[in-house]
Amino acid sequence: MAGFSGASSAVLMASVGAALLMVLLAGGFLTGRAKRPSYEGNAMNLYEAGKLPVMYQGRMKPLDTLARNSLRMITNNRETFKDQAGDRQPAIRWLLDTISGSDAAREHQVFYIHHPDVLTTLGLERRKSHLYSVEELLPNIARFEEQVSEARKLPTEQLDDYQRQLLVLDRRIRTFTLISAAFRPLPFPEFPTQEEYEADKEAATQKLFQIKQMMDAAPEAEQELMRMEPPLVIPALTGDGQWSSYGPAWNKAYLQREVLKEDVNPATQAWASIFAAYREGNGAEFNRQVELYLKQLGDDLPDDTSSQFKKVGFESYFNNFRPFLWSSWLYLFVFVLVLGSWLVSIGSYQWGRPLNWAAFALVVVLFVVHTIGIVARIYISGRPPVTNLYSSAVFIGWGAVLFGLVIEGIFRLGIGNLLAAVAGFSTLQIADGLAGDGDTLAVLQAVLDTQIWLSTHVVFISLGYVATFVAGFLGLVFAIGGMASPMSAGIRRTIYRMIYGTVCSAMFFSFWGTVLGGLWADDSWGRFWGWDPKENGALI
Repeated sequence: MAGFSGASSAVLMASVGAALLMVLLAGGFLTGRAKRPSYEGNAMNLYEAGKLPVMYQGRMKPLDTLARNSLRMITNNRETFKDQAGDRQPAIRWLLDTISGSDAAREHQVFYIHHPDVLTTLGLERRKSHLYSVEELLPNIARFEEQVSEARKLPTEQLDDYQRQLLVLDRRIRTFTLISAAFRPLPFPEFPTQEEYEADKEAATQKLFQIKQMMDAAPEAEQELMRMEPPLVIPALTGDGQWSSYGPAWNKAYLQREVLKEDVNPATQAWASIFAAYREGNGAEFNRQVELYLKQLGDDLPDDTSSQFKKVGFESYFNNFRPFLWSSWLYLFVFVLVLGSWLVSIGSYQWGRPLNWAAFALVVVLFVVHTIGIVARIYISGRPPVTNLYSSAVFIGWGAVLFGLVIEGIFRLGIGNLLAAVAGFSTLQIADGLAGDGDTLAVLQAVLDTQIWLSTHVVFISLGYVATFVAGFLGLVFAIGGMASPMSAGIRRTIYRMIYGTVCSAMFFSFWGTVLGGLWADDSWGRFWGWDPKENGALI
């Protein structure tokens, strides 16, 4: 008995120690990821530049978000790229190269092309990375556009794989083109001075005529650009004004400064100074101009946009932290710990407990980080947690991890830890894949723009999905576990209780979620079942 008690004490101490060690290691790792990047000396502070506000797709966002979302779309879900030296660079570097007019932008291999026939159309050789530069696309772009034009004439269901990939690449090129055009002003020549006019009247007159022609053509070009809904970076410093793209704003500033002798929007001049310092590689001046402009925005923005501006810096920090990405890989480590605990338990059940405790402690840490990530998205968007496919994957994973913690806290068999690991890793990886479709915090369609029903119906339905998935997972554990090894009657009875409880939870959340969906339909359209036929299926 004394020997058994000593062994139990040793196991308990080992379990507590393993749990504390795991919390410290995970906490240290995630704290390191959460730190703001530091830039020494005169290096360009790209993190601060990423905080510059952009008005795009209906909301104010940091330049860093525009960079990451755009590069993800173009590169097939990558947030970094390799420069000409082969060094890995962040998305904000690619965007600054593109919008500042740097020649390096044309050389960056960022366009993802993997279909052999598309490569043939563009006259490109297949390479391992499947990434190509603007410079490589240009020689045969006319032939590519002809093929795209033919593909657009066909109904979607009649497109073959080659034509679908043509249209995918066309969307990527259009994304790049729109961003480039939004920041490309007209190449006005220097306005002739009085001395130049007196020295060579004919040359000065010719230059003035050229400027007039460009000014006459500018409004039509700017209207065409605005129809494409480009990113806007020049804020209106009055409450009723409209934001503008840099290109049109610079054209207007040229007219005001050189012809009308008026003051220009200081934001336009600030961006021009930032771009000039960036092209020159002057890190100290670049950082100074970014700092001055951010301070100016904080002081001068009208009240209706200053509240949004306060969230921009936080969103940039959130992008840099990337809590969901790091959590997903640590969930995978939980899976390894659980399997390790079960393997050790084959020899002695007690000595598998330390690894299981460590797994549970890590799940708790990751659940906290997962929760912080969801709360951060709620703060940035001002919306409930589930608004699109991306947030659905994140929230469903969060709910499944919560179920796993509850199950593990009650039964302590490692099954709850396994559930949390599998659900957390898989759903966050799915979410990461969905992020390549564009802004994950996009403005809602008008039909969905309602806080009360998004907070009730959508959340309840999502929790119903979570409970259903959890019950299915436990059923798989029961079936596969029973085939892989003999289960005692007690274990079978315990898993049955887990399944029964989660199925009851699924029924509860799904029923009330469906009722709330019907109330939403009745409130919006006047009929309980008038919103969506799938609600009937949900009830059944």
